[in-house]
Amino acid sequence: MDNFKVIGISGVAGSGKDQFYRLLEAKLKKAHINSSRYAIADRLKEELRNFIGWYYEFDLVTCSPEQKEDMRPLMVFHGAYMRKITKGKYWTDFLKKQIERENPEGIVCITDIRFNEFENDEVEWLKGELGGTLVHVSRYKRLKLTEAIKQIKGPDVGEIKSYTQPANDFESINDPKLKERADYLLEWETVFGSLGEIDEQLSHHVDSFWDWYTARP
Repeated sequence: MDNFKVIGISGVAGSGKDQFYRLLEAKLKKAHINSSRYAIADRLKEELRNFIGWYYEFDLVTCSPEQKEDMRPLMVFHGAYMRKITKGKYWTDFLKKQIERENPEGIVCITDIRFNEFENDEVEWLKGELGGTLVHVSRYKRLKLTEAIKQIKGPDVGEIKSYTQPANDFESINDPKLKERADYLLEWETVFGSLGEIDEQLSHHVDSFWDWYTARP
């Protein structure tokens, strides 16, 4: 694994983990640096794909966001149970073999580091075995305060940040642990517009991360 460096991305569902990778990939491409995306959940989807296709008659890999959300409890259960009986190593072992087999170059991004429960869980695997860097991503909206709340918070507080909340109990338990272990914390605001406009508004966050990353010894 001397040909590449690893970056793991964590954060609750909807925080923008894939968006972070997409912006980073575009930046690296301009700099002529190879990048590869991997996801622990890709194997999980493949294992459930035939079951869901047979009983619910749609493809878990290409389904709509609504269908995927409907299947989230099933995916969470299967993922958690396989992690439990292997003390956190089931999914990372599969992904490690895939990365070793493909032997990519440049930057490898794992876009769904989600658990830090067991001794050899995803965070320890990323940092220990792969020597990787963990990024934690948070997304928020700015909410203007009502006059009643200002009387409690103070007249100088005009708005607060409302962060995307965990999607389930597993995220509620693990996300604070992931944030604590992260090497880099990224917070970005929910923005609107076309894909190009959104990228333009958020790309400076990735620029700041890359400046930090490349400046490290």
